[in-house]
Amino acid sequence: KAPVCSPCKANTYKDTTNAACTACPSNAVSAEGSTSLSACTCPAGFTGDAGSGGSCVPCAAGMYKDVGGSAACSWCGARGCTSKILDDWGASHPRWGQDPS
Repeated sequence: KAPVCSPCKANTYKDTTNAACTACPSNAVSAEGSTSLSACTCPAGFTGDAGSGGSCVPCAAGMYKDVGGSAACSWCGARGCTSKILDDWGASHPRWGQDPS
């Protein structure tokens, strides 16, 4: 058993002194030394409210999320999710999901 003063490893947290480290919810991540459930977040490609105890679920087919956190996954657009389309257009482009020609 780890000593009381040891920080928790990544993807775990402890919110009280002398407590054992607790794993973040399914598929969630946290930094080493996290001290609360709210430090657990969903990584890119997953959505959910891990900071409140919910699981992180993968984005559905045709959806993406390129940043961590609880935000919803976004639609890839008519041409699908590829790094080339994201590089050429960017998800914020006003014609995102339309044919670029």
